[in-house]
Amino acid sequence: MPRDPISLTRDYLVHAVIAVAVATVVVTLVAWNSVRGPRPVHLFTRLFTIGIVR
Repeated sequence: MPRDPISLTRDYLVHAVIAVAVATVVVTLVAWNSVRGPRPVHLFTRLFTIGIVR
């Protein structure tokens, strides 16, 4: 029986999604304290990075 050519459960797609999830968390942790600028910029940037990770 042939496999479905477009499958969302293939190994490479699952591995790519896991890699992106881990990368976003790592980037958020690294960038958290390196944000420069006034307080509103800090707030917006931190909310934005939390939104990306979620």
